[in-house]
Amino acid sequence: MRLRSAIILLLLLAAAGTAQAALLPADHDTWVRQQDTGYNGGGDASLRVREGSNAFRSFVQFDLTQVAPSGDGTLILRGVQGSGPVSVYLFGRQIDEGSETWATIGDEDPGQLLGDTGECSGAGDCTLSIELQHLGGDYIALALRAAGGALAVGSEENGSAGLRPELDVPEGGGGGCAGPEDCGLCQTCDNGTCVNQAEGEDLLEECPPSECMTGSCNGAGACGTEDAGTACGDPGSGSCDAPDSCDGAGICETNHADPGTSCDNGDYCDGADTCGNDGTCQSSGSPCEPSATCDEPADQCLCTGDGDCAVGETCVDGVCAGSGGDGLPTGVLTITGDAGPGGSLGNGNCSNDAAHCYSFEVSGCGIATLGGSIEIKEPAGAVEGNVLMHKGGGGTSYLRIQDNDGNNIDDDVVAEGYRAILIRWDSDWQESLDGLMASACRPSTVFKEFVDHVDGAHNKAAYSGAQCIIGISGGVGATSYAMAHYGLDDQFDHLSLLSGPPFTRLDYGCYPETIPAAELETDLCSAGVDAKYQLQPPRLDPWVQPCSCSQSNPTTQDLECLENISIESANADWNWGAWADMYFCSQGSINATSGMGDRLFDNLTGDKAWWCYSDTCNGEKVYHDARTDLLRNLNDRCGTP
Repeated sequence: MRLRSAIILLLLLAAAGTAQAALLPADHDTWVRQQDTGYNGGGDASLRVREGSNAFRSFVQFDLTQVAPSGDGTLILRGVQGSGPVSVYLFGRQIDEGSETWATIGDEDPGQLLGDTGECSGAGDCTLSIELQHLGGDYIALALRAAGGALAVGSEENGSAGLRPELDVPEGGGGGCAGPEDCGLCQTCDNGTCVNQAEGEDLLEECPPSECMTGSCNGAGACGTEDAGTACGDPGSGSCDAPDSCDGAGICETNHADPGTSCDNGDYCDGADTCGNDGTCQSSGSPCEPSATCDEPADQCLCTGDGDCAVGETCVDGVCAGSGGDGLPTGVLTITGDAGPGGSLGNGNCSNDAAHCYSFEVSGCGIATLGGSIEIKEPAGAVEGNVLMHKGGGGTSYLRIQDNDGNNIDDDVVAEGYRAILIRWDSDWQESLDGLMASACRPSTVFKEFVDHVDGAHNKAAYSGAQCIIGISGGVGATSYAMAHYGLDDQFDHLSLLSGPPFTRLDYGCYPETIPAAELETDLCSAGVDAKYQLQPPRLDPWVQPCSCSQSNPTTQDLECLENISIESANADWNWGAWADMYFCSQGSINATSGMGDRLFDNLTGDKAWWCYSDTCNGEKVYHDARTDLLRNLNDRCGTP
C-alpha cells in the first residue's frame, strides 16, 4: 500500500505582483523513489519525503514550457506540525521508470543544494518556502530528502490530502527575452515572452522581399510567401516555355516543357522540332535528302535527281513521281490552326473532345485553294497503325458512319488500336473549273502529307507505322485518284473501299446508253445481277467542268472530256501496292457505285482480294453489313508492319 502522508509541494502566489503556475507535466508521475524507480506515486495526492541516504530521495518535475521565462521561482513545502527540515536539490540526471523518462534542462549545476525548509513547528499545517533562482529550460527536476533524522508525516485525515506540487514563477521576471533580438525569426518579445509578430510586420527586417516572398512576416513565425501560381521570373511563353510561377513556398519555378516534347519553330526546312532542356524549340536538321533542295515557302523538298526519290519514283521538275500512271504532282498542305486535344475550331469543325484538331489549306494544285480540318483520335494503348478516313459526297463532314446499333465506325477503329485520322473539307473537294482529275489533287495532297510529313509540325515519327485508308463513295473516288494518278499506288498498306468509286468512267456514268455491249457488267458479284452505271447529272455537273453530265445528245468531244477526267483514263496505274478490299451491294437498291466499283476492281493487277456483299442493301449502305469483315480485314492487313 502506498504511503499517503507527506510534506506537500505547493505553489503559492507571491504577495506582490502576478504569478504563473508551473505545473507538473500532465503525463508524469507525482513522485518516484530513487531506490525503486518502478514504484511511483503517480496516483497519490501527497508526497512523502523520507529521512535517510540518497537512495530515499523523492523526485518531482515541473513543466516550464507554458510560462513566461522568469529565472526565479518560489517552492513551497506545506507539512504537518513536527515535520523536520527538507533539503531541496537541483537534479540533473535522467531517471527512467516504467515508460517515462525524467530529465531536466535547467541551467544550474546538477546536484546543487538549493536550500532547506527548516522545521515545521507551528500548530496544524504550516507553510515552508524556499527561493529558487536562475531557472531555465523546459523542465526543472528537484530531489527532496528529509534531514536530521526527521520523518515527515501526514495523512488524508489531517487535511494534507489533495494537494499537488506546483511552482510559483513571477510573470515577467528576469531571465526571459528583453527584445525581439532575443527571439526567433519573425518573433518579438512581449513582457519577457517570445511571441510571433503579426502578419505584415518585420521589426528586424528579417524578410527581404523577392518575387515569391512578401517581404514581411506571415503571423506564424516565418517570412510570408506569395501564393502558388503568382507570376515570377521569365515571362516567356511558347510551346516549350510557359511563364515562370511561384510554388507557394517562396521558390520561383521554371515551367519548361519536358525535353523531347514536339514543338514547331515555324520553319519547315530545319526539320522536326522538339523542346530542349533550356525551354527552347530546337530543330533536328533538314528533312530532305542530302542532295535535295528545300522549298521553305512551299514546305516541301525538291528532288534534284532520281536518287532523291523512293524506289520506283523519278524526279520530274523537282517532284518525285511514281513510275506507274501519270505521277501527277500533289500540292502543298498548310496547317492554319491547332485547337489541341479536345479543342474546337468552330463552325462545326473538330468538336470531338477526344480528338486533336487541326485546320488546313491545300494550295499549289493549279486550282483554287481549299480549306478543311483534320480530327485525330488516339487509341488508349499502343498504336497499331494510322487509318485515314474520308467521307463520301463532297467530303464536307467527318466519316462517322454508324452500324445498325448506332456505333460510329471511327470509334470502332480506335477501339481496335488504330489512330483514326478523319478528313473534312469546307466545301466539295471535287469542285473546280478543271474537272475531277485536277480536283483530286486536294485529297491526294492530304494523303501524301500523312505519308511524308504527317501533321503541321511535320513530325513523321509521331505517325510512323502502317498507313491505311477507309473511304466511302466519293471518298473511294478520292482514294482511287490518289492511287492511280498521283503516285501513291505503293504508299499505303491497306485500303477499305466502301460503295464506290462513282468516278471510274464518268462518260459511262453520265451517258449509260453509250456503253458498248461488250463492256456491260452482267454478273455483278457472281450473283447474276446487272451492274448499274447511272450517275446523278445534277450532282456531277459542278464536279466535271468543263465537261457536262446532262447533255441530251452528247457529242464525241463531251464523251472524250469525261473519259479524260475519269479514274479509268489514259496512264492510270493499276498495280497498287496496297491490299484493296472493296464492298458494294449486289441486291436491293443497287446504284452506280456498285457497277463503277466492280469495273475499277477488274482493272487492278497483283495479289488483291475483294468482298462483294449480296445482302439486300439500302443504296450505298453496305457498311452496315460489312462492318465486322471490315474490322477483321483491317486487323489482318493494317497492323504494325
